[in-house]
Order: sequence, then structure tokens, then C-alpha cells
Amino acid sequence: MSGRKKVLIPLNFSVKTFYVLQFVLKKANLFDWSVFIILSFENDKSENKEDIDQKLEHLMRQAKNDFPLVHIRGEAIQGDILQFLLDLNRSEHFDLIVSGQYADILHYASRDLTEGLVEQCYTPVLVLPESQHLPNLRHVGVMTSFHENEIESIKLVEQLFDGKLDITVFHVANEEKKELAYERMREWELDIRGNIEKVDIHFLVVEADTVLEGVKRAINEEDIDVLVVTSIAKTFVKKILSKNLFKELTQVQVIRPTLFVKCD
Repeated sequence: MSGRKKVLIPLNFSVKTFYVLQFVLKKANLFDWSVFIILSFENDKSENKEDIDQKLEHLMRQAKNDFPLVHIRGEAIQGDILQFLLDLNRSEHFDLIVSGQYADILHYASRDLTEGLVEQCYTPVLVLPESQHLPNLRHVGVMTSFHENEIESIKLVEQLFDGKLDITVFHVANEEKKELAYERMREWELDIRGNIEKVDIHFLVVEADTVLEGVKRAINEEDIDVLVVTSIAKTFVKKILSKNLFKELTQVQVIRPTLFVKCD
């Protein structure tokens, strides 16, 4: 990944979805992002093509006026938004997809849409919790299960955010497994530092009875702005994508924006 990164944002024409667009546009120049907006009218059968195009044109004009230095494109669609996003991503090869998750907009960024994006494409998906006061992006917390592919995940985070964020790599362990976890973390630190040039990476073992409890503790105690979860088969991190825990990670207020990275 070199040069400008391409970021895809699915939107519904609702006030509740526009904080996602504002969030990305405000960060675009800092991280060298170009932005592609998908405006979905999948459930509004009263809209005709001319009305949809006019609404998109108005949105694009306003975004470009507010953020003249950001490269912005867009398209309005009706129909199956998930399938459209998957097809578009295959042809355009986006570097990041940014979506929100809401309890009451089931036809837009429901768990089905967000989980579908996470599970069916290899592009990283940044899920924003429903909040008008999202944190400044300064500190990334990367969950680890000591899998070698997670080094690629850390490199990807470095590229997406232009190396401008501090990184803490953390592992959650219960009382029974904490000594082994500390030993493995010391070895893991050597592996990561041998593969990544960035020097300001911190390493942490979080003691907790459950993964979710440990995630919350790491976020609060380390002041983490973005949580990074790497999905790798046959590791405990794969459990993060179970429906119940996924819902908690993306909707509980104490959880920050969460970046899901899928690795082989």
C-alpha cells in the first residue's frame, strides 16, 4: 500500500449516518485518504433516479466545499447494498471500509451489513460506535494471540494511518495463564521489533477473566482510541466475530472505533 489510500463509506440518507462521513473527512488529509461515498436508498421505493442523483450531488457539493483538499467521489444506489459494496470493492480495491453501527437503522448499518463486510471481504473494516463524540485518533490498541500473521496486521495499521499513531500490542490472559502469557509476550516483542521499523510500540498483558473484560480494561487504562482485531482461523481472536461478542465490541459505549483485519 503506497501513496493515497482509498476509503469506502456506505451511507444512508439519514442524519445518524453523517457523523461517519464527517469523521472520515476530518481525518482524510492527515492520513492521505481519498474518499468514495456510497449513498444507499435500498428501502425507499418512493425515490426515483433523478431524486437520488440530486441528493447525492447536494451531498458531494457540500462535502467538497467543507473539505476542498480531500479527493471525494460518490455513487447513489438502490438495491442490495452489501452485495454492491462487495462487488465494488473487488473492482476498486479499497484500502479501508468505514461503517457505523446503529440499533435502530436496521436496513442500513445493521449487524448483518457490518458482519457481512467483515466476513466476506479482506479489506479492513473500521466500525464506528454510535456517538457524536468519537475520540481523536492518537493511540491504537492491537489485540494479539501471538500469531505470526498479526505482524502483517500491525504493518497494515502503520500504512493506513501513515505511521502517525502510537501502538500498544496487548494480550488478554486469565489468572491461570498469565505467567505463560508474560513469557510469550517477551518473545513476541522481539519478533515484532525484528519485523517492524516503528520504535514506539508498547507491549502489554492484560489480566482478566474474559476477553471482553480485558478489552475494556485495556481501552480504559491505556486510553486506546482504536481497537484492532485480527481475525485468524483457529485462534481465540476468531471468537471476536461471534455474534454476541461482536455486538458488544461494536455497540457498547465504552468500546472505541474497532478495526477488523482479516488474515489467512
